[in-house]
Amino acid sequence: QVRYFGAYEILEELGSGGMGVVYKARQSKLKRIVAIKMIRSGELASTLDVQRFEAEAKAAARLSHPGIVSVHEVGIHHGQHFYTMDYVEGGNLSQLHRDKPIESRHAATLVRQLAESMSYAHEQGIVHRDLKPANILLTTEGTPRITDFGLAKRMRSEEETHLPTMTESGQILGTAGYMSPEQAAGKSQLVGPPADIYSLGAVLYALLTSRAPFAGETPSQTILQVLNNEPVSPRALNTDVPRDLETICLKCLRKNTSKRYGTAQELADDLTLFLARKPVRARPVSSIERVWRWCRRNSVLTVLLGVILLVLLCSPIVVWCQVMAIVDGVQDARGPALPGLIYDLKKYPSTLITPILTSRFDNAPESSRKLNLAFALATFGTVKADYLLSRVDAIDENDSGNLLSALSADRRDSIKILKFAAATTTKENNWRQKARLAIVALHLGDLDIATEMCRIEDCPDHIQRTTFIDEFPRWDGDAAELCQRIDSSTDIGLRSAVILGIGTMPERQLSQSERLKWLALSKRWYVTAADATTHSATGWLMRRFHAPSPESTSGSDHTSHFDWFINSQGQTFLKIKSGRFRQLAQSNGPPSDRDVSIPRDFWLMDTEVSVRDFQSFIEDSGDKLHGQPNAWRGVAQGFSMTGEHPVQKVSKNDVLEYCNWLSIQEGRSVCYER
Repeated sequence: QVRYFGAYEILEELGSGGMGVVYKARQSKLKRIVAIKMIRSGELASTLDVQRFEAEAKAAARLSHPGIVSVHEVGIHHGQHFYTMDYVEGGNLSQLHRDKPIESRHAATLVRQLAESMSYAHEQGIVHRDLKPANILLTTEGTPRITDFGLAKRMRSEEETHLPTMTESGQILGTAGYMSPEQAAGKSQLVGPPADIYSLGAVLYALLTSRAPFAGETPSQTILQVLNNEPVSPRALNTDVPRDLETICLKCLRKNTSKRYGTAQELADDLTLFLARKPVRARPVSSIERVWRWCRRNSVLTVLLGVILLVLLCSPIVVWCQVMAIVDGVQDARGPALPGLIYDLKKYPSTLITPILTSRFDNAPESSRKLNLAFALATFGTVKADYLLSRVDAIDENDSGNLLSALSADRRDSIKILKFAAATTTKENNWRQKARLAIVALHLGDLDIATEMCRIEDCPDHIQRTTFIDEFPRWDGDAAELCQRIDSSTDIGLRSAVILGIGTMPERQLSQSERLKWLALSKRWYVTAADATTHSATGWLMRRFHAPSPESTSGSDHTSHFDWFINSQGQTFLKIKSGRFRQLAQSNGPPSDRDVSIPRDFWLMDTEVSVRDFQSFIEDSGDKLHGQPNAWRGVAQGFSMTGEHPVQKVSKNDVLEYCNWLSIQEGRSVCYER
C-alpha cells in the first residue's frame, strides 16, 4: 500500500535517532527522490523537541555547499514537523571502516574534504557538535557529505546576543567517542569550531584504526577517558599509517583547544600538503611535553624521579647522544620527513649543531645523505649554494621543496650563481637543466631567467618555453607567493607560461587558498589583458579548475585594440598577426628550416567547434546558405554525452560552410566563395 505524506510518497525508512526518523521518499511534482526527516514523537513532541528540530532545519538550510547535504523544504503537515533534503544513496562513513582500516591517503582525502566543508559552515556561524562517521554520508562516487545538524550551535555575533540558547551549562551533548573534552565536560559556552576540529581528528583516527580514539564499556567511562587519557598512537594500532598523517590526527585530538588547528581550513591545508608529499606544518608532541603529561597523571612518582630526570636531562653525554641520533636521522631521511628532523635539531644551540653538520658534510660521499646535510646547514645559516645548485639535475620531486627552502636562506648569492649557470646552458647542453634553474630563480624572486626562456617574440628556440612549462609542476614552492610575484610581471610569454604550468599541476598539489588566488588573477587577466596569449592561457586555466569564465565586453569588437574578441555566439577568437617566421625542421615536415610568410592578420578560435556550436549552425543555415546536406542529419549524435564535446566527422566543405555562416552571423562577407 502506497503511503503519502503531503506531496511526498514514502518509500522506506532509512534510519532513526534519539529525536528524529528519516524516510526515503519521492516528491511527486518534481519527480525526484529526497530524504524526509520528522520528529519521532509526531504531534506529541514537546516544545523543546520542536525548537531543537526547527533549529536543526534552520542551521542546515543556511548552508549551501557541495560537502553538506542540502535542505529543500521546511514545514508542518497535519501537525507533524518535517524537512526534506538531498537523498544520498552511497551509505555512510561508518560502513566504510567497520571491518578494517581504510588506506591512509584515501582517509586523508576524505577528511580534507570534510574539513573544507566545515570551514565553510564555521564561516556561516554554524558549529556541528556531532561529527561522527554515521553522520557523514557518501555519494556513489565516494564523496563525503555532512548531515544531521540536530546538535548544531549557532555562534553568536553582536547582533544575535539577544537570542536564547537551548543548551544549558553542564549538559552533555554529542557522541561520547567523538566529542571534544570541552563537550564531555559539559562546558557548552566554550564549545566552538575547535570542537568540530577535534571531531574531524576523531573521524580520521577511526578511518585509520577502525575504532574511535576512546571507547569505554559505557558512555560515562568513555567520557572519563576523553577527559583524562591520551589516545593510543594510530601507528601502534596500524603500522601502515604514515608518521605525518598520525601527527596531523593527534594535533586535532589535543585536549587544549589552542594546541589544535586554528581553523578547519588549516587542517584541510595540512592534509593537502600531506597528499602532495610535502612537509606538513603539524609537529609531533615533543618529548618534554609527553613527560609533562605523564607527570600530571603521576604526581607522586614525579616527585621521586624529579632529581634523577633533572640530572639526566642536563648531562652533556645525554645531549650529545640525542644530537648525534637526530643528525643520523637527517642523513637517512627522505623528502617530506626531513623538515621535521631539522626542526628537532633547532632545539639545540647552533654553536653545537653547525660544527657537527659541517664535519659530516665535508666527509660525506656524494649522495642524498650529503644533500640532506646541505639542507640542514642552510637552516643554521650556512648555505652551500654552489653545491646545492650543482645538484639541480639530481633533485627529485620529493626534495624540490627542501632545495627551495635551503636556497631561500641566502637568496642574493643563490640568484647570482643561478644566473651564471643558466647563461652557460645551451641547447647542446640541456634545456631541461636551464628550465630547472629558471624555476628555482623564479621561486627565489628573480624573473629574468624565466622571462628569457619563455619569451615568444624573437625566441631562438621555442622548445625552451615548452620545456619550462613541462618542468614547472615538479617544483613544490609557495604557489600563493609566486602568484603575487607573477602579477607584477608585464611579460606576456612568462605570464602565460606560468599560468599553463599551474594548470598542469595535479589537483592535490595546490591548496584551496592557492587555487583561489590563481583563479582570481586569471579572471582579472582574462578580462583586462589585451594580448591573445594571456587571454587564451587564463581561459584554459579556468576550464581546468572547472570555474566559469567572467563575462567581458573588453574584446566584443574585433576592430578594438584587443588581440581577441568574443563573437555573438559566445566564441573567443584570437588574432594571429601577419609577418615572417622561421619554421624549424620536423621529422614529419620539411627536412630543413625555412622561412614562412603570413601575408595578413587572421582570427583563430581558441577552442574546438563543439557539438552545440555546430548544431546551432545546422538548425539555422538552411535559409542562409545552400541547404542542409543529408550528412548533417544526426551529426551530433553518437559522439558526445554533452554539447561541449568537439564535433566530429565533418568534411572540409562542412568546415567552409560553417565559417561562411559565422561570417554572416557577424554581418560580414563570407570567407569562401563557391
